[in-house]
Amino acid sequence: MNETFTPALDRFEATLPPVTRRVFKLNRRIAAAGVNAAVSATKAVCFATQAVTKRATTGVSTLRGQAESAADRVSSTAKSGANEVVGQAKAQAAATIDTLEDETISLLDDANEAVSDSPTGAYETWTKDELYERAQELDIDGRSAMSKTQLITALRAA
Repeated sequence: MNETFTPALDRFEATLPPVTRRVFKLNRRIAAAGVNAAVSATKAVCFATQAVTKRATTGVSTLRGQAESAADRVSSTAKSGANEVVGQAKAQAAATIDTLEDETISLLDDANEAVSDSPTGAYETWTKDELYERAQELDIDGRSAMSKTQLITALRAA
């Protein structure tokens, strides 16, 4: 499926203006980082599940009581190990996303300064009321129901 979307996204990206192209490319990287974090977490869970299966198979060959006891211990260990791995993967993904978000905001600020004729600054520094007023000036549909982030996105798209 990736073989279908990547060339199409590359062609679309090539048609964008330079600043928009950089933002689009950065968003693709953010999405890829999220997917990679999810894949890593899934692999870790699969590995933990394989360990549980191996130990459970060994326990079955012993007496029933011993097998039940071993399965309980293995299950508990695998669950806590899987939870730990998933927690670490989530924390790593969150840190990556936070870093990429900071970089995106910085790039957008730099881009805004580079292409803006007015000294108004980045939209992130505006109040929601100021963003709403600008959206009114540009007659952006649905502005009254938008959050600050949605207003910023709509204004940048306008």
